[in-house]
Amino acid sequence: MIVESASVRLLALPLVAPLVTAWGSMDIRRIGLLQLTLRGGAVGYAEISSFDHPWYTEETLFGAMRVILDDLVPLLAGHDDSDPVAALQRLASVKRNFAAKAAVEEALWDAWASERGISIAQAVAESCADLREQPTRDLAGSATERPAEADGSGQWVPVGISIGIQSSVSRTLDAVGQAVAEGYQRVKLKIRPGWDVQPVAACRKQFPDLALFVDANGAYDPDRVDDMAALRALDAWNVSLIEEPFPAHDLVAHARLRSQIATPVCLDEAVCTPQDMHTAVELGAIDVVNVKPARCGGIVAALSVAEAARHAGVRSWLGGMYESSLGRALILQLAYLYPFDFPGDLSDPRHYLKMDIVTSPLEYRHGFAKVPLTQGYGVTIDTSAVRAVEVPGTAQMRCLS
Repeated sequence: MIVESASVRLLALPLVAPLVTAWGSMDIRRIGLLQLTLRGGAVGYAEISSFDHPWYTEETLFGAMRVILDDLVPLLAGHDDSDPVAALQRLASVKRNFAAKAAVEEALWDAWASERGISIAQAVAESCADLREQPTRDLAGSATERPAEADGSGQWVPVGISIGIQSSVSRTLDAVGQAVAEGYQRVKLKIRPGWDVQPVAACRKQFPDLALFVDANGAYDPDRVDDMAALRALDAWNVSLIEEPFPAHDLVAHARLRSQIATPVCLDEAVCTPQDMHTAVELGAIDVVNVKPARCGGIVAALSVAEAARHAGVRSWLGGMYESSLGRALILQLAYLYPFDFPGDLSDPRHYLKMDIVTSPLEYRHGFAKVPLTQGYGVTIDTSAVRAVEVPGTAQMRCLS
């Protein structure tokens, strides 16, 4: 497997409605599209899913695009690697930059799997010896959970949905009600100081049996009395977990909160590696981990975090990054491949994207998503749609031969 060229381009996908979180508001989801071409003509794609600004992690979309072309891809030049796992070892000299590494890895898996006519999930299962020893699903077609009205074909996974901060409690209840009507099996509400107990209490009263997560995106201050009181008050509303209440670096504050509340504490940005997981466990800062390939450095790295969690008795689930259907297809394959503990944030991209970049939408039915398990991602890029959303003048290419 020899990489001959790489190109990146910037895409601007308009959102159905502004996404509001504790970080701010976003009405356009900008992503990068990476294309790797192998000797022999095989092509692999990947979504670069960093955000415009470094308010989620230290990476930015524009920085990741530069790191891919200037730092990561050159490390692959001239090497004939047996599979993506071997190629990934060459990227270790670049520190962190996990979203950039994830994109390179995913494009390699796509090209390698497509050459063989198999899905990325099948390719990963066949190539990763450590993964084969774990309780992965039978990719040959074993029966899985499925919506009652689905036909007998294909594999399905249960999914949850993430709902941004709304302008009022009534709008929050409307959004949650729509999700429940569509069969989503778990709902996550974004919260921030001053917008927490009231919407959560209203949701719990109206939907007493709903599996309800809350996500603070690190917005609370452990030294503020009002912030701590609000987090403790969430215990009264049977919340399944609270995600990243404090800034990611403050594991001590997460541990202190965990000792004061009954609601499980979930970490996101704080855990990028198995070593981070071990540290969080040692400090008593974690009950649950949200696993995201883009945050962890790719599919293999994300699975290693999930395995570290499993061995430590920490539950895990898959998070989303408001991806296009290309990126979402990959996460659905990962949800099918590994036995995570909760339905992930894997809702239909049509909930948040006005335009997408694949030829056919992913299939969702009553809280389940059909896993695309044909060649590569199992979806086909719509080149005309890509051209329609491409930001002019942003395409860049690097030839390696």
